[in-house]
Amino acid sequence: MQRKQPSRDSALHGWLLVAVLIPVAVILGRLVFDFRGLDLVYAIPLWAYYLGVLAVGTTHAVSAVQRHASRGGLGQGQRVALALAVPVGLTASIMDCMGLQFRGCTTTCNMLVQVAAPVLSGLVLLQLATGRRGLLTAASGFLLVFLVPNCICYNPVNGPWIDLLGKSPACFAGSIAVTLLALGALRRGRMAGASIAIVWLTNATMLAFFVGHHYYRVPW
Repeated sequence: MQRKQPSRDSALHGWLLVAVLIPVAVILGRLVFDFRGLDLVYAIPLWAYYLGVLAVGTTHAVSAVQRHASRGGLGQGQRVALALAVPVGLTASIMDCMGLQFRGCTTTCNMLVQVAAPVLSGLVLLQLATGRRGLLTAASGFLLVFLVPNCICYNPVNGPWIDLLGKSPACFAGSIAVTLLALGALRRGRMAGASIAIVWLTNATMLAFFVGHHYYRVPW
């Protein structure tokens, strides 16, 4: 299959991924560091996950910025798996924080939950339906709004950020990572298998946290 030629839109997409990757790496890194007291059986997978997100996310961003030619088309199943991971991840992040109420603790949180999350999900699903790559660039730019500090729910994850900024940007960190990897793989066709594995592992973990946190008070 002939590789598609790179474009300036690809470079813009790559720089937007970089703009997302750097802050989300800091947020996730702080989260992993905060759990440093865990037993090695938990700490090692957390660090492995963090390094995996950084490695795959950096690969996607660099290949787009340098406008490397695409690796050819993804299979339809791969495209569906990557695209669907975005709305599932956003929903999981929302439920982790507020359960099934879908009502935020601040105006900013409400805007992200009730407006931004549906818009971002719609952009990705529309791209899945139409194949228009410009929608991936638009989604990458729109993803930046989820980095805005928005949560005042004080817990072991949000607490350090609330102390520092007054609000926490950490609630959507998992779904930001999911969307970052999904958009990168959908655009470049690189590391699709690794991206799919990481995004769905993240989603499964966030959904498990929702059940544990809201119904069993685990881990808090």
